[in-house]
Amino acid sequence: MKHLYRCKENRIIAGVASGIAEYFEVDPNLIRLLFVLLFFIPPAVGFWLYLAGIIFIPEEGTKNKDKDIAKEVERTAHNAKNFILETSSAFKKTMEESINRRRVLGGILLVLGLVFLLDRFYSAASPSLFWGLIFLFVGIVLLAQTSK
Repeated sequence: MKHLYRCKENRIIAGVASGIAEYFEVDPNLIRLLFVLLFFIPPAVGFWLYLAGIIFIPEEGTKNKDKDIAKEVERTAHNAKNFILETSSAFKKTMEESINRRRVLGGILLVLGLVFLLDRFYSAASPSLFWGLIFLFVGIVLLAQTSK
């Protein structure tokens, strides 16, 4: 299947005429002459057609560049997906570690609260009842939050 490209080898200005000639299998000088003749038709039709050819006709070899760009985009998307999955996994691990630390802290506060409360029962005037209740309350709250 033939494709219309601006020729790189047999170009004079931008390769439009030689690309068209190659596509239709004619002499490039005939196409160049046609553009020159069309240039003298007001309002410089040949110029505008040649300019449109520069803009809309791709340069020879750009089809492979498009494939390379597509492969690079695909590779970048794959890398981004892997990065997101790794980051998500690390975040989950960090959250699990945080929950475990809360459980340990809650357990320690629960034990401290019980120690202070037991101390309160064995001594008459001590602020340990207040601290015991505080530690018990915070420990129970931490343990309740991590069990959800």
